Amino acid sequence: MAMKWTDTMDAQLLELRDKGIALTHIGKIMGMSKNSIVGRNSRLIKLGKAPPMSIKVLKPIKIAEPIKVPELPKPIKLKKSGKPPIIDAHPEYDAIANVWFFDKYEAESIRQLLEKLPPGSTVKDYSSNI
Repeated sequence: MAMKWTDTMDAQLLELRDKGIALTHIGKIMGMSKNSIVGRNSRLIKLGKAPPMSIKVLKPIKIAEPIKVPELPKPIKLKKSGKPPIIDAHPEYDAIANVWFFDKYEAESIRQLLEKLPPGSTVKDYSSNI
Protein backbone atom coordinates (compact mmCIF):
# COMPACT_ATOMS: atom_id res chain seq x y z
CA MET A 1 0.00 0.00 0.00
CA ALA A 2 1.40 3.38 -1.02
CA MET A 3 1.90 5.92 1.73
CA LYS A 4 0.59 9.45 1.28
CA TRP A 5 3.00 12.23 2.06
CA THR A 6 1.50 15.18 3.91
CA ASP A 7 2.65 18.79 3.82
CA THR A 8 3.79 18.41 7.43
CA MET A 9 5.95 15.41 6.53
CA ASP A 10 7.43 17.28 3.55
CA ALA A 11 8.21 20.26 5.81
CA GLN A 12 9.90 18.02 8.38
CA LEU A 13 11.96 16.31 5.66
CA LEU A 14 13.11 19.64 4.21
CA GLU A 15 13.84 21.12 7.65
CA LEU A 16 16.03 18.17 8.66
CA ARG A 17 17.70 18.12 5.23
CA ASP A 18 18.53 21.86 5.48
CA LYS A 19 20.18 21.22 8.86
CA GLY A 20 22.64 18.95 7.03
CA ILE A 21 21.31 15.67 8.37
CA ALA A 22 21.91 12.73 6.02
CA LEU A 23 18.85 11.28 4.31
CA THR A 24 19.54 7.91 5.95
CA HIS A 25 19.30 9.50 9.41
CA ILE A 26 16.21 11.50 8.43
CA GLY A 27 14.56 8.18 7.56
CA LYS A 28 15.37 6.83 11.02
CA ILE A 29 14.08 10.00 12.69
CA MET A 30 10.84 9.93 10.71
CA GLY A 31 10.44 6.15 11.05
CA MET A 32 10.74 5.45 7.32
CA SER A 33 13.14 3.67 5.04
CA LYS A 34 16.06 5.45 3.46
CA ASN A 35 14.65 4.73 0.00
CA SER A 36 11.31 6.40 0.76
CA ILE A 37 13.12 9.53 2.03
CA VAL A 38 15.47 9.62 -0.98
CA GLY A 39 12.56 9.13 -3.40
CA ARG A 40 10.42 11.84 -1.80
CA ASN A 41 13.40 14.24 -1.70
CA SER A 42 13.98 13.61 -5.40
CA ARG A 43 10.31 14.24 -6.27
CA LEU A 44 10.24 17.49 -4.23
CA ILE A 45 13.28 18.73 -6.15
CA LYS A 46 11.74 17.79 -9.53
CA LEU A 47 8.47 19.53 -8.61
CA GLY A 48 10.41 22.68 -7.66
CA LYS A 49 9.25 22.54 -4.03
CA ALA A 50 12.79 22.13 -2.74
CA PRO A 51 16.19 23.33 -3.93
CA PRO A 52 18.78 20.69 -4.86
CA MET A 53 20.91 19.56 -1.97
CA SER A 54 24.16 21.44 -1.69
CA ILE A 55 27.29 19.35 -1.69
CA LYS A 56 29.60 20.19 1.15
CA VAL A 57 33.15 20.66 -0.06
CA LEU A 58 35.65 19.34 2.40
CA LYS A 59 38.94 21.05 2.99
CA PRO A 60 41.79 19.43 1.12
CA ILE A 61 43.81 17.00 3.15
CA LYS A 62 47.48 17.71 3.56
CA ILE A 63 49.61 14.89 2.33
CA ALA A 64 52.32 13.94 4.77
CA GLU A 65 55.93 14.34 3.84
CA PRO A 66 57.46 11.11 2.57
CA ILE A 67 59.23 9.13 5.24
CA LYS A 68 62.97 9.05 4.83
CA VAL A 69 64.13 5.48 4.98
CA PRO A 70 67.70 5.02 6.16
CA GLU A 71 70.02 3.36 3.74
CA LEU A 72 70.69 -0.30 4.31
CA PRO A 73 74.20 -1.15 5.39
CA LYS A 74 76.48 -2.41 2.70
CA PRO A 75 76.75 -6.19 2.58
CA ILE A 76 79.71 -7.72 4.33
CA LYS A 77 82.23 -9.10 1.94
CA LEU A 78 83.46 -12.50 2.97
CA LYS A 79 87.10 -13.29 2.68
CA LYS A 80 87.74 -15.03 -0.55
CA SER A 81 89.80 -18.09 -0.12
CA GLY A 82 91.44 -19.79 -3.03
CA LYS A 83 90.14 -23.02 -1.53
CA PRO A 84 86.66 -24.27 -2.37
CA PRO A 85 84.31 -24.89 0.57
CA ILE A 86 84.12 -28.33 2.08
CA ILE A 87 80.57 -29.59 1.91
CA ASP A 88 79.41 -31.94 4.66
CA ALA A 89 82.78 -32.35 6.36
CA HIS A 90 82.82 -35.22 8.88
CA PRO A 91 85.16 -34.14 11.69
CA GLU A 92 86.47 -36.60 14.20
CA TYR A 93 87.47 -36.22 17.82
CA ASP A 94 90.61 -37.64 19.40
CA ALA A 95 89.74 -38.07 23.09
CA ILE A 96 93.32 -38.88 24.09
CA ALA A 97 94.78 -35.74 22.49
CA ASN A 98 91.57 -33.75 23.17
CA VAL A 99 91.55 -32.47 19.57
CA TRP A 100 88.99 -32.17 16.78
CA PHE A 101 90.37 -32.86 13.35
CA PHE A 102 89.35 -33.08 9.73
CA ASP A 103 91.77 -33.66 6.88
CA LYS A 104 94.72 -31.34 7.71
CA TYR A 105 92.74 -29.08 10.08
CA GLU A 106 93.02 -29.50 13.87
CA ALA A 107 91.46 -27.53 16.72
CA GLU A 108 90.65 -27.83 20.42
CA SER A 109 86.92 -27.19 19.82
CA ILE A 110 84.51 -27.76 16.99
CA ARG A 111 83.99 -23.99 16.80
CA GLN A 112 87.69 -23.41 16.24
CA LEU A 113 87.72 -26.16 13.63
CA LEU A 114 84.84 -24.49 11.76
CA GLU A 115 86.76 -21.20 11.76
CA LYS A 116 89.74 -22.88 10.13
CA LEU A 117 87.71 -24.50 7.33
CA PRO A 118 87.30 -22.53 4.06
CA PRO A 119 84.30 -20.13 3.95
CA GLY A 120 81.03 -21.84 3.03
CA SER A 121 82.07 -25.22 4.47
CA THR A 122 79.46 -27.28 6.28
CA VAL A 123 79.95 -29.90 8.96
CA LYS A 124 77.86 -33.03 9.52
CA ASP A 125 77.75 -36.01 11.85
CA TYR A 126 79.50 -34.87 14.98
CA SER A 127 78.36 -35.11 18.56
CA SER A 128 78.14 -31.81 20.37
CA ASN A 129 78.06 -33.65 23.73
CA ILE A 130 81.76 -34.53 23.59
